[in-house]
Amino acid sequence: MAFSSSDEEDGEEEDQARLLFGKGLEAIERGRFLAAVDYLRNALELRVARYGKLSPECASTYYQYGRALLKRAQKAANPFSIVPKSPLYEKTVEGTTSGSDTGNSENSDSEEGQNSNRKYQEDRNGDGDKDDIEVACNDIDSDLDLASEMLEVARGIVEESKVNTVETFRILSALTEVFTEKRKR
Repeated sequence: MAFSSSDEEDGEEEDQARLLFGKGLEAIERGRFLAAVDYLRNALELRVARYGKLSPECASTYYQYGRALLKRAQKAANPFSIVPKSPLYEKTVEGTTSGSDTGNSENSDSEEGQNSNRKYQEDRNGDGDKDDIEVACNDIDSDLDLASEMLEVARGIVEESKVNTVETFRILSALTEVFTEKRKR
């Protein structure tokens, strides 16, 4: 049986989606939610293009993307809840990164985090612009709305397939967290 170039492209796209999905999960574990959102959004776009918007193959990607958005909103809402990295951790990260795109994204994430913390300090000292705070609040609300939407799609897919009750529980737990965060606002 001969494979067409379309089959090869689909396989390459799925490999790319798997790679992005894995990087997104790793970024969540490391607390790099900005990178996680980007990786998982791209993975979701590839999977939706290949399988369709409501395909069971997309459910876990919707869930993890929604989860990353939720975590990013929580981090933005409470920037001081972040535990500083220890020197040992930084040495480990430096020793394991290479010239690949993952190393570059870690550096850009840390720079962005430093810039957002600096901006927050300016706002706290009265030097920042109140409009920036309003924009940040709108971004948090936007992330929570999109997280809710992604988790609802994942819930619908999983409930329709009637296969994995543990996955349904995780999705419902994440949705509860989103609604709790929205209530705080």
